Amino acid sequence: DFSPQTLYWPNNPSGFRHDTVAEGVTPGGFYYSSYAFIAPEHGGTHLDAPVHFAAGALSADQLRPDQLTGDAIVIDVSAKALKDRDYLISVSDLENWISQHDSIKENTIVMFRTGYGQYYPDPEKYFGTLKKGAEGIANLHFPGIDPRAAEWLKKHKVKAVGIDTPSIDFGQSTDFQTHRVLMGAN
Repeated sequence: DFSPQTLYWPNNPSGFRHDTVAEGVTPGGFYYSSYAFIAPEHGGTHLDAPVHFAAGALSADQLRPDQLTGDAIVIDVSAKALKDRDYLISVSDLENWISQHDSIKENTIVMFRTGYGQYYPDPEKYFGTLKKGAEGIANLHFPGIDPRAAEWLKKHKVKAVGIDTPSIDFGQSTDFQTHRVLMGAN
C-alpha cells in the first residue's frame, strides 16, 4: 500500500506523502474533496521498467499487459537465502528446480522466494540497515540474482522476473549487472 510504512530505497529523500488539496463545503454550497499523493518510484512492491537500466528500452507505459501476465513459477531459495543476507541466486538453483519440475518454458514468469518478504515493512531486517543516503546504500544486505543466473534466464527467454527483496541485484551490488542484463532484454 501507499502509506507512511512503505519502504523506499534508502537514497530517496522522502517517502510517501498524502496532501489535502481541498476538503469541505465550497462557496457554491456543496462538499468537495481532492487529494494528491507523492511517492518515489522504488518503494514497496514495484515494477522496474526496462528503461531503468537500458537506454532506449521500454518504459512502464510502453509495456503491454500480456508482458507481465501469464504462467509463472516460484523458485524457493529461502533455505539458503535466510542463512546468508548476501545470497546470490545461482544457475545451479535454476537447474535444481528443473531437475525436480521438468523445465522452465519460454515466456514463463519466474518468481524467486528468498523469505525476505516476511521482514517487510521492517527496514532493518528487509534492507539490512536503518541508515539512509549514501551510507544506507553502502550498508544494504539482502539476497539477489547472480548476473550469471540473469544471463541464463535471458537465454531461456523468460517473460519477467520477480523477487521478494528490494532489488533483483543483491544489496552489496555496485555494478547492477543483473539489472543491466534483464532490463537490456526488455
